[in-house]
Amino acid sequence: MVSTKKHRYIKEYEELLEIIKRIIKESEDGSPIIVEGEKDLKALRALGVKGPIIVYRSREDLMEKINMLKPAHVILLLDMDYEGEEKTIYLKKFLEGLVSNIDLTYWNILRKFRVFGLTTIESIPKILDKMVR
Repeated sequence: MVSTKKHRYIKEYEELLEIIKRIIKESEDGSPIIVEGEKDLKALRALGVKGPIIVYRSREDLMEKINMLKPAHVILLLDMDYEGEEKTIYLKKFLEGLVSNIDLTYWNILRKFRVFGLTTIESIPKILDKMVR
């Protein structure tokens, strides 16, 4: 069997695609995704996420959006760098009591892709592209 660079990361590529499909499904089912910035929002839209995405700007803004949407489940999808980790821990505590299910599953799974350079949500499309080159 000939191993080419093109297929070197096929397993990881398929795993990352599967994670994205699950995020898309949860989003379509009404679970808002909380991200750090506009570029993260644009990257998720480019990947096919059509449901609600909240860009975290301030506690007041987030509280207003959560009160408006009244979700039972939110997905925290902040960056995987130090600052993103700090914000994730902070927002999880902040949202407790406002939202019954604060989901860190995808964030925790995506952290393993840091070896591919995935430290921001906005970098997911580039990482996918790099994996198949």
